[in-house]
Amino acid sequence: MLGLPFLFGVNVQSKPYMLVTEFYGIGGQCVTIGRAGKKLSLEAKEWAFILEKCAGALAHIPEKGLIHCDIKHNNIILKNSADVREPVIIDFGKMKKAESAKICTASTSTHLAK
Repeated sequence: MLGLPFLFGVNVQSKPYMLVTEFYGIGGQCVTIGRAGKKLSLEAKEWAFILEKCAGALAHIPEKGLIHCDIKHNNIILKNSADVREPVIIDFGKMKKAESAKICTASTSTHLAK
């Protein structure tokens, strides 16, 4: 699995406009990685697997000329797949074409903890 949602269809004919995707979750519940960090007892090996899969999915997006623009803990959910928890990146509502995205730079001092 690539770590991106499977798209069944798109409704642009009437509001609300929507993407129709497969439901992803664990035991019928949507589990974000933020919630997993608080509620699930995952071993370091499992987190390494999840983060590696996230990195692969995130690398795929700009390969298609796009930028997600809203990666955060609530936009990565987990699903069970063959007894393994796999991440799926969701919420592409702020996605932009890479060619039209703004390039921002920041000085190192703005990122230092005080």
